[in-house]
Parts: sequence; C-alpha cells; structure tokens
Amino acid sequence: MIDHSRTKVLLIGTSEFPEDPSIMSIPNVVANINLFKNILIDKNLVGIPESNISVSLNETKLQIERRLKDLTEQTRDKKDTLFVYYTGHGILSSEDFTLYFTTFHTCKKYLESDSININDFKKHIKRSFAGRKIVIIDSCHSGAIIGAMNNIPSSIQAGLKDFEGTYVMTSAAEDEPSLFPHEDPKAPTYFTGRLLEILGTGLETDTEYCSLRDIFNKIKTDFIKENKPSPQQSNFNNADQLYFSINKKFLPRKSDDEIEWEKACFKNTKWGYLDFKNQFPKSKYCQAAKGRIYTIEEDEIWNIALEMNKVFYYDDYVDRYPKGKFVIQARENISAINKREEELLWSEAMKENSEEKYSKYLLFFPAGQFVGEARNSILKLSEKKIEQSNLIPHYGRKNDVSVSPQYVNRIQNDNRSKQNRPKSEVLDKLKAKKEEEIFWNNAMELATIESMTEYLERYPTGNFMIAAKRKLYNIKRKNERTQRLGGAQCVENEPDNFSPECGNISIEDNSEEPRTNYNILPDNLSDANEEIPIDQYTTIEQEDEGENSQLAMESDTWEFKDYILSIAFWSSIISYGIYGGYSDIWNKGDFNSVWELFEIVFIIITGFHLGLFVVAKIGNWILSE
Repeated sequence: MIDHSRTKVLLIGTSEFPEDPSIMSIPNVVANINLFKNILIDKNLVGIPESNISVSLNETKLQIERRLKDLTEQTRDKKDTLFVYYTGHGILSSEDFTLYFTTFHTCKKYLESDSININDFKKHIKRSFAGRKIVIIDSCHSGAIIGAMNNIPSSIQAGLKDFEGTYVMTSAAEDEPSLFPHEDPKAPTYFTGRLLEILGTGLETDTEYCSLRDIFNKIKTDFIKENKPSPQQSNFNNADQLYFSINKKFLPRKSDDEIEWEKACFKNTKWGYLDFKNQFPKSKYCQAAKGRIYTIEEDEIWNIALEMNKVFYYDDYVDRYPKGKFVIQARENISAINKREEELLWSEAMKENSEEKYSKYLLFFPAGQFVGEARNSILKLSEKKIEQSNLIPHYGRKNDVSVSPQYVNRIQNDNRSKQNRPKSEVLDKLKAKKEEEIFWNNAMELATIESMTEYLERYPTGNFMIAAKRKLYNIKRKNERTQRLGGAQCVENEPDNFSPECGNISIEDNSEEPRTNYNILPDNLSDANEEIPIDQYTTIEQEDEGENSQLAMESDTWEFKDYILSIAFWSSIISYGIYGGYSDIWNKGDFNSVWELFEIVFIIITGFHLGLFVVAKIGNWILSE
C-alpha cells in the first residue's frame, strides 16, 4: 500500500476556452476535479492529506507549469509518491504533430504557444526523484455529435511511451475518442466516473487493497462490454501492482470464534451460547453471549410464571430479575391474584362464619381490605361463645369427664384468686389467648421446625405446648429419614412447592435461610379493646377451666387404659383357674398348644403393667392424704 502521507497530488482541469469559441467547453471537467479530490482525501478509501493536494482549474500555461515545478521540488525522496491527473482536451499540432494539453487561454491558431507540450510535461515529471510516479490522463479532442471529445486519432499513448519509472493510464487508445455525458454537465466523464466508482465501492477480489492493475482491468472490461473506448496503460517496473486504495468489498477471513459466534446467533438458543462461552472463554463475543443467555433465561422464567399463574412464580421472577422487562406486569399479576384469593377466602369466611376461617384470613392477608371486619367478627364470635358457656353448669356440660381431687382444689383456688382480678387483667389475658391461638394456627399452617420452635420459645407454657412438641418431634423424624435417603428437608403443607420425591411434602435445600413469614401476627390486635364488653371479663374462668379439664381428661384417659388392662389380667387368671385344673401345664409343666403359651405371655405382660398401676395409685393416695 502506498504511503499516502508522503504522496503529493496535482489535479489539472480545463473546462472553458474563451480565446477560441471553436473549442468545445467541457463542464464535466469541474465535476471530475471535485469528485476526485473528495475520493482522495477520504480516509476510508485513499486517505491522502488535503494539504498534499493542489488543484489547477482553468489556469494559464504559465500557472500550470509553475505548479508542476513546485510538485517536482516537493517530491525529491525515493519514499515520496507523485500523482498527476489531467482532464480536458488533448489536441494534435498540425505543424509538428505533437500532442498539446489545452489551457484556459488555448487557441487553435496559437496552440503551440498557449498549450502545454507533451514533451515539456514529461520533463517536469522526470525532474522528480519520487520512487513512485502515477499519471492519469482523461483527455481528447471535442467534435463528435454524440459527445466525443474528438474524432481525430489520439496520440496520447504514443507520446507517453518513454515515461520511465512511471505508471500511466489514459482514457482512450490512439485511434479512439474519449466520451463524456454532454447532456448532464454535473456528472463526471465516463472514464473518470468509472474510475471514481471503483475507488469508492471496491473490487470483487481477495485482497484488502485495490491495485492500479486491478482498477485498470475492471474499467477496460466494463467499457468493452458497454462498447465504449478502451482505456490504455503503460507499466514500468511493475508499477501497476501498487496498492492505491482500500478495497471496500474485501471480506477478511473470519476467525474461529467469529464463525462459531455466527452459528450460535443463528441457533439463538441458551445451550448454543453456553457452548460458545465454554469453547472461547476469552473471545470478544463472550459478553454478548452472557447477555443473550440472560435474556433467554428471563424469557423462560417469565413463560413459566405465565403458565402457572401463581404468586410464587411471579415473586420468583421479580427476585431473579428486579429490573427485568416484565417486572411491572408481574407485579400487576401478583396484585390481581392476591385480590382474587383474598375475596375468595373472605367469602368462605363469611359463609362459614367461624373463628377458624376469620383467623385464616388474617393469617394470609394481615393487611387486607377486610381485616377490621374479620377482627370484629372474631371478637363477636368469642363473646357469643362465652355467653353460651355461662348458661351451662361446668359439671353438667356435655362430654364432661371425671376429675381428680387435685384438679378440684386447683379450680377452687383459681376461683378465689380470680375474684380479686381487675378487669384490665382479664381483658389482657383474653387478648393474649387470642394472639396465641392466631400464632398457633400460623405455625400449624407452616408446620416447620422453625415455626414450632418459635411457638415453644414464645409460649413455653401455652395451651398448645404439648401438641407443638409432638409436631416438632414428628417433623424432625421425617427430616432425619429424608436426609438418610437424599439429604433434603421435607416441609409439610407447602402446596406451591410440590415435589415428586416427597409427595405432598416439598423439598428445600438446607443451605437456604429458613422462611420466617409465619410470624405475621397483626400488630394492632390491641386496637379492638373498646369492642370487648367489660361486663364479660369474669368469663375468663371458663377459659382456665377448659384448660384444666383438658389436662384432667388426659390423666383419666390413662387411668381408663389401666382399668382395661386389669380386667384383662384378672379374666386371664380366672380362665386359667377354670381351665388349668384340666391342663397338663399344671400337672406336667408341658405346653400342649399355642393357646397355652400365649396365655402365659399375656399374664406376664398385663401383670407387670398392673403392678405399675397399683404403685401409682398408692402413691397418689399417700400424697393426697
């Protein structure tokens, strides 16, 4: 490629001839000069500095020769490049048959004195010491009706044959005219126009630059097809191989990562981009691949959320992509689903009208639009339940159980202490029980180790303490069994996290933080103080009696089991007393049947249990006394 920073250019053009009207003007010359200069200074095409380009348009012979002399003085180094372009008329002298380039003052009568002789032109070029010299001439006579510059044979090529060390390109052969579009004065001549077109668009070659030979061959091939005058060239010392301009049509060989990137983009799949990243981890397209993967994964998560249409999946999308393109729609869908579920749950609560349903509504929607109505309904149902319980004597209630003397003494002591309680204490205890009940329902809904542990820590002596311990024990056993099988933790009652490994029990990774949203007890539950009737404060006794009755019932249940075992024991003794007299087990000590062996084992087990029962009864009797 020519070093255009050291290239000096002279563009010469003559379009008007005021001294001789018989010489046809060529307005297209102005377009040639202007367009050629724009191509040469374009850094994406040639890139010659504009300061290195001189323009001589419609100047006299003296002015043009001075510019040629200055040009030769500026190119006195072998590393320099000299470039001269002439466009205008070329006229043969009738006296010496020498070619003359026309100037602004050219007149056919004084052609030899007012025009530039081709030999003088060559002398100026030879004086330069530039290592590369390029001359392009687009000229001939005028005179043809179709727009030919002249129909007299041209001798340009013949006059330039002894340009040693110079590359010369002409617009026509010796015996052919050069054409220009006289109907369009703002367009360049045909030769210069095709030359500028090639420089601007490039050639279909496998080289990055366009050589002078490739440019000439393209022009010549096109003109032969179009039946236009064939251009000529003179080449010395392989000067035609010089790379003159950048080839805009050149497609460099693509690198391996670029080829694979195009394949990945064509597939446009997540796995295609992942394979590209793994294959070319340091490629310049890795960042783009990450962006494509991110977009594809976001679309996948969003499509799953739309298909499932549940709050859990929309929340998962928002957590993964807080600035995603579907965040606004996801939040709108969450609001719509919550509103629909809230209205459905509230309608169920209104239909059933129970504390359990209202408490469930408060659990799932602590800030819902029906929170106030739900709390009022719970308090009204509690008041109604207390009023109804006051109408039934304690020991005459349905499903009443026998109680021990210790339980009766405890109730009597509690009754005496409650008579001195202030009303505010009774109301506080009632609210505390309601809060504990809501918290317990919340813990049971979640049914996790964390929720049960939280309840036991908050209410170590609560009404549901025994049930919480049992539930905690069962959950731990399930988790231990599951860990032995697969290392996952099973959590009950998670309908949104169904897993085939656990059935209706979801699997959570132990490394994740435990969910703590079970503690959503309403903070403003105490706002309902004014709605609790003050005259019902004494009904707190029924709450305590219910708690003690439950303990007594559990105690008496175990006593009932002991009675059954004692009956079984004595029935076995009596049956053996009747049957044993006729059996060989008493006489010989032999077991003649399986029934006899079973009877012996049963008597031993029931006797042991009965002995424990007798010891416990004696101990209770001693303590009561």
